[in-house]
Amino acid sequence: MRLSLVDQLSVLLTVLLGVILSALFWFVDVRIDAELYGRFDRGLHSRLNLLANMQGVGSGSPVPTRLERWLPEYAEHGHTAFYQVWDAHGFTVERSESSDGRDLPAPSQLLAGAPAKLYDVQLPDGHRGRAAVRRFDLPADDPRGSLYLMIAEEREPLDALERSLHFALLGGTALALLLAIIVLRWAVVRTLAPLQRLGEAASDIDPDGQPVTLHTQGLPKDLLPMASKFNMLLERLFATIARERRFARDLAHELRTPMAETRAIAEVALLTGDHEALRNSLSEIGKVSAEMERVVETLLALARQEAGLDSPAVEPVELAGLVAGQLRRLTEAAQSRQITFQVAMPHEAWVLADAAACERIIANVLGNAVAHAPVGDTVAVRVLHDEAAQIAVSVSNAAPGLRVQDMTQLGERFYRGEAPPDRQHAGLGLALAQALAKAQGLRLLLELDDASRLRVTLGGFAPLPGDDESGSY
Repeated sequence: MRLSLVDQLSVLLTVLLGVILSALFWFVDVRIDAELYGRFDRGLHSRLNLLANMQGVGSGSPVPTRLERWLPEYAEHGHTAFYQVWDAHGFTVERSESSDGRDLPAPSQLLAGAPAKLYDVQLPDGHRGRAAVRRFDLPADDPRGSLYLMIAEEREPLDALERSLHFALLGGTALALLLAIIVLRWAVVRTLAPLQRLGEAASDIDPDGQPVTLHTQGLPKDLLPMASKFNMLLERLFATIARERRFARDLAHELRTPMAETRAIAEVALLTGDHEALRNSLSEIGKVSAEMERVVETLLALARQEAGLDSPAVEPVELAGLVAGQLRRLTEAAQSRQITFQVAMPHEAWVLADAAACERIIANVLGNAVAHAPVGDTVAVRVLHDEAAQIAVSVSNAAPGLRVQDMTQLGERFYRGEAPPDRQHAGLGLALAQALAKAQGLRLLLELDDASRLRVTLGGFAPLPGDDESGSY
């Protein structure tokens, strides 16, 4: 089973805190033990020296027999403090009244040549104790050779105190760990709450629903970049889905009529059986297929531009020559409708742009002007510098069928105004031109003047240094 992030952090922090508190408990416990028993041992050592001085051990003076009169803890009724003196032959020289005639453990083997020693012993009353023993060398003429002075005290009260402190420290550590776990859990849940809300919001996103974004208000600054990036990805995702739906919808909308027309032509051709009629039907089917091909290609080009899949290949482009080339290609179409061109442009106009995209934009704009201008109209074509000292291409033609309110929709997909359906023009040319211009950072402006002339201006071209503006067609 996979743990949640809250559970993982809680477990990790609990383990780390447990290790830290355990190490702290061990350190404090060791220090307390060392201090307690160190003080006890130092007290034993001090009393050992005191007894040695009071009894005159090692000074040649006789050993007092009534020491308990000055140190009542060693009297008969005492059961916590003891002392005893041996000579080098192991004979007892003196013992405390509290021993009740019983000996303390002989120290000769324990000393092993050391002048003094501290060790644990069993006291005459059967309790556990702590002893300090010291050897005192006597003069060479003293038959006793040397004396061993041992004092011992009961350590069970000290052990009980140490155990009490140990369990108190252990209980405090356990309680601190428990409280810390509760606080850590609360802190982790509270800290990760924004991330959990983000996760819940992300899990509720429906790709088939309305476009949504994650709320970033109140998020910690560490999560803001992630949430912002995720929102950008969401916007791109929903934009991609919208483009796909729009492409499918537009394709179905635009191909429905030509496909039905193709089927009808084929059915009629099968019924007639006339070779000439069959040839005409096949010719019509070819024209309808060409129309569908143009629609699909234009829709694909629009989709690629809107998705940012086609990056502009910027290079020096001679704009005047490009416009002149498109005018030559449209000469036959213009003559068939008795349309003339009024051209004003320099011999050369070098700009930085995507040559293929610019050629397609200008071809669409000029083609629309020739196709939709009234018969016998004059199409004005100009290459000029605009107000921002940038080069622009302007194409204008009479548009008596356009109204001011139509300008808000002009350039949208499949918009033809009140014009009758035309196989050659699906209403995608200006939409594609606007997408191509936007991809290059250019402007495609559509304006209708008071004389009902439509002017389409492609502007924003940056001229190359040394561009020659002199000379016009």
